[in-house]
Amino acid sequence: MPAKLFPFKLHFEIIFLENYACLKPSERKAIDKAARLLSANPRHPSLNVHKAKNVKGKYAEGENDVFIAYASKI
Repeated sequence: MPAKLFPFKLHFEIIFLENYACLKPSERKAIDKAARLLSANPRHPSLNVHKAKNVKGKYAEGENDVFIAYASKI
């Protein structure tokens, strides 16, 4: 049996935090749930994570790959 993985630590940029503060409580709740799922299991099926096409990351980690996950489908 594999060892249990520790949750990933998420870091949010200032622009995200500023926009998050402007959201309705129901929207913040959906994002909070998605962030918890992402931290615990980035491959959780309800996140619908997939690699972005024609987008390069701005950080050295992840080999410039960018992945998209959804808090809700509206």
